[in-house]
Amino acid sequence: MRTRMLLFVAPIVLLALTLLAGYCYGQSYTPSPNEVFYGTWVNEKMYPQKMVKRSDGSYDDYATVSDTTPFRGGRYEIFKKWTDSEGNVFYETYDTFSFGIHLKTQNLWRVSKSGTLLEMTYYVVWAGDEYSPDKFPKVEMLEYPSFIFNRSE
Repeated sequence: MRTRMLLFVAPIVLLALTLLAGYCYGQSYTPSPNEVFYGTWVNEKMYPQKMVKRSDGSYDDYATVSDTTPFRGGRYEIFKKWTDSEGNVFYETYDTFSFGIHLKTQNLWRVSKSGTLLEMTYYVVWAGDEYSPDKFPKVEMLEYPSFIFNRSE
């Protein structure tokens, strides 16, 4: 009798634990309406020179700082956010370019404590691949960031 009960209960418990682990593993961060990440970021020495991140999860890239029409853009999802001991804010995002280029990336962003400097490095999610929390770039990679922007006034 005890063996039958164990054979009945064990799969249910295992299924419940598996579903709970999958639910927790796949959860993304719920952003506030005033994340330091949002806004217009510029750097005339980079391409693109201007990037706009909005609170609705959309973004646009502009070839030059003075451009008013983006050349590419898409959607992003903030997966994780944390603050280090120095007060810098980090974001891990999933980005999907929907026009101008069709590409998916996983990004690591660092916003300086002052909120005026944004650094980023990324990992390309190749065709046929899926987003995965274990594919985000490591913090050490920001020693040589792919992109550096300043907050636009």
